[in-house]
Amino acid sequence: MTRTVREALKLPYASIELQQDDNGESFAVAEDGARQAETVRFALVHRGEPIGHLVVAPRSPGEPFSTSDRRLLDMMVRHASAVVQSAKASLDLKRAAADLRESRERLVVAREEERRRLRSNLHDDLAPRLAALAYTASAAESLLDSDPGKSKTILVELQSVIRSTVTDIRRLVHDLRPPALDELGLIGAIEERIGDLSRPLPTGSSVDAARKPSALQFRLHAPNALPALPAAVEVAAFRIVTEAIVNVVRHAAASSCEVRILYPAPQGDGLALEVIDDGRGIGERSYPSAEPGGIGLPSMRERAEELGGFVRLERAGPNGTRVKAYLPIALHQEGSEPA
Repeated sequence: MTRTVREALKLPYASIELQQDDNGESFAVAEDGARQAETVRFALVHRGEPIGHLVVAPRSPGEPFSTSDRRLLDMMVRHASAVVQSAKASLDLKRAAADLRESRERLVVAREEERRRLRSNLHDDLAPRLAALAYTASAAESLLDSDPGKSKTILVELQSVIRSTVTDIRRLVHDLRPPALDELGLIGAIEERIGDLSRPLPTGSSVDAARKPSALQFRLHAPNALPALPAAVEVAAFRIVTEAIVNVVRHAAASSCEVRILYPAPQGDGLALEVIDDGRGIGERSYPSAEPGGIGLPSMRERAEELGGFVRLERAGPNGTRVKAYLPIALHQEGSEPA
């Protein structure tokens, strides 16, 4: 196409630029001839939408195009618009396929890493600890008649170890699926997490020194009840919302945070989530990777994309940040997706 334009009009240079959807910038996808300092750009439009430009250089610096030149260029622009739209659609499909492939690869790696971590915790920590409990109980039993005092001391230590082990097992279970989802449902579990983050810290506590929950007011807007949600959707929604509000508490320096749960979602048959704060905004703070126990923005996006949804981060007015998520439900019947 560019060679045809250049040779038909005997021009030193011609190129076709494709406009990117995400930022509106253009880049050359085809060119012919030597680039010139002086060029003229003709917009390529398909069904009312700008898709790029035909860029040509005049035969000599400052030489205008004649009326016949412009008629020929107008005809070529109309033809090029259809060709460029087809090429753009092909590039978009390739880019989407590459993004999907990369996302799936990251999910596989993340899942295998999580399985490795879980196996390590069970094999290297809990299994030896449970074996040690059995030996300790046996030692206490053998001393029960000969040295009751020593036996009692061993049993007291055994109780402490058992409590610690139960705590670790609960932590492992929570990492797989928060028990609050089964006990309270999605809305109740989010309310509980908001309550935890709103609770003042003990005086002098060094934990989460950046937290100032007394100055941060939460508002939760949610339906009175939600339908039975697929396990994967429920866990993804809980992780996304809790990670977003933890980030607000720790990094936004906000005075208010609004959490919205919408069903059905405006985007379709699914769940819409929003977390909006009036803090420093995304221009003045970077959304961090996962905090200890968190999942981070990349994993939030991957959780949503795995279910056919999305997570977006955007400005909320002059100040503040909005985290928006959409999780479709219709395609994920209960039991069809792993939590």
